[in-house]
Amino acid sequence: MRQPLTDTQPAPQPRPQPGSGPPAPAGWRRAGPPPVFSLLLSAFLLLVYSRAIELIPVRGLLMLLGIALLGGAVVTGRWMRAVFNAPTALLVAMSILMLPSAALGLWPGGSVLLLVDTWSRSVLIYFVVVSFVQDLQTLRRAVATLAFAMSVIVVMGIFLGVEKFGRMAINTGTLLNPNDLATVLVVGLPFCVYYMRDRQRSRLGRLIMAPTVIGVLIILMRTGSRAGFLGLVGVGLVLVFLTRGKTRLLFVTAGLACVIITGAVLSSGLVQRYQTIVSSEVETEADDSTQQEEDTRIQHAIGSSTMRWKLFLISLRVTFYNPLFGVGPGNFGVAAAETTREAGEKPIWQQSHNAVTQVSSECGVLAAALFLALIMYCIRITHRIRKSAAASQPLRVFAPLALCLFTAVTGWTICATFSSIAYLMHLPLLAALVVALQSSYRAAASDAALEPPPPARQPRQW
Repeated sequence: MRQPLTDTQPAPQPRPQPGSGPPAPAGWRRAGPPPVFSLLLSAFLLLVYSRAIELIPVRGLLMLLGIALLGGAVVTGRWMRAVFNAPTALLVAMSILMLPSAALGLWPGGSVLLLVDTWSRSVLIYFVVVSFVQDLQTLRRAVATLAFAMSVIVVMGIFLGVEKFGRMAINTGTLLNPNDLATVLVVGLPFCVYYMRDRQRSRLGRLIMAPTVIGVLIILMRTGSRAGFLGLVGVGLVLVFLTRGKTRLLFVTAGLACVIITGAVLSSGLVQRYQTIVSSEVETEADDSTQQEEDTRIQHAIGSSTMRWKLFLISLRVTFYNPLFGVGPGNFGVAAAETTREAGEKPIWQQSHNAVTQVSSECGVLAAALFLALIMYCIRITHRIRKSAAASQPLRVFAPLALCLFTAVTGWTICATFSSIAYLMHLPLLAALVVALQSSYRAAASDAALEPPPPARQPRQW
């Protein structure tokens, strides 16, 4: 006769409900932020990343929300966990180096304006996110918020989209630059893909993400940003080569479908602009009424590629002659104009179009080394967590999150290679999310190691 189950056998675990998220590893129970701060953080991330905050006619609203959240972090004591980590040390050290750089630069007033108006906001976003996003569920909620911020951008593109020399932009201020818009879309796309693939999310949310991804791809391609296009290619390659089986086949099929869809909505001018990535000789096919206009745009695109290479060489020259503190944050345009004027050429008032040489020429070699170290830290940590979590059943829930952040950092790095975006919020925000991922993963791994092994299976008795 078969004996009943013994008390030593583990009780069956309830199945998670849709929208509740995957269960945390057994034994790990780090408390999330209080509900009011959790709601405020979600609103902060949604408004900041979508740039919808620029549509609200309240001056200083971003700083007010950020200061309120930082005050909450101090009151609740959550700020202490945000201090002792490598990205915080790198950002603080880089910020300290910017101070003498600004004071000794070519135009101290312009440097102070950049530090107050741009860099301070980026650092504020970092400390807000790293203070409140310290557990798995809050991290997943933050990623979901960023995914829905992409939906807001798509809606803004539909109603506020404008054309600038045949390239799409959004009339909100910072997103009026097609290259900046493309960077935001490249970095945010992995969050949409992660949300759409997360079966623990609600069906309605996942249905919203499907048209969001299509809208992001269409807007991204219509920006005409070659840096954004290369970033998109990098994101696609990462998703294809770091996934397996049906997931890889799904990404390949979706990629081919997106190529067909976006190719159908692009003008011939944009197609020819993208062709200048690999060739300086592009043939135009247009009637007599538009031939001259298309030729002008193509020549402008080819000239832009040539100019970027020239600016890169100038940035190396400026770095060589100003290795300690550079020429001051935001002052590369002044240095480039002086350099070209001394060479007997027409002055060039443009940025370096490379984030690393932007920092090295404006803030010095040491600041650029810290900047590079922060990038490499984010790439290395997310890659290591992805590999180790995929090989551990209790920690496997972290693998998709690590892949999402690794893909976003990779896409940003490619865009930053061809854009002057070193002081914008993208890297500090990604670094804060990487810190949250690492912190929650370490806590889960530690608790999983302390958990007693499951009881041995009782032999069947007859």
